[in-house]
Amino acid sequence: MCDCVKESIAMNLSFSFSKTNRGQGLVEYAILIAFVAVIVIAVIRLIGPKVGNTFSTINASLGQSSGEDFVHVANEGETFSIPAGTYEVQYGANGVYYTQHVVGPLTMTCNAATFGDPLPGVPKNCSMRPAP
Repeated sequence: MCDCVKESIAMNLSFSFSKTNRGQGLVEYAILIAFVAVIVIAVIRLIGPKVGNTFSTINASLGQSSGEDFVHVANEGETFSIPAGTYEVQYGANGVYYTQHVVGPLTMTCNAATFGDPLPGVPKNCSMRPAP
């Protein structure tokens, strides 16, 4: 056989071999990506609650340091009791509140008739804290 035929056969073999490798490489990458995704999901499920608790703790401490120590006492339409003393009671949602200073003991209803409606059409709640 002449050298040119051997070279031609060798080129054809190497060419077809590289086509096979290219497809095989894509499958290997897909398997690798799926494996990494499974590991990431497992890690997030494992440490997710711990991270959430950390953020909740930080959020709570920021609220206390800024004087936002209102305590939730009722949802809209519910009644709640205020003990003896002077308190600030707020009614609203999403950072928009109407506030009243009240002297207890007394019972109040958490609704727009008592406080006015700071956000029409939005469910609201009542919170209170000792008056500063």
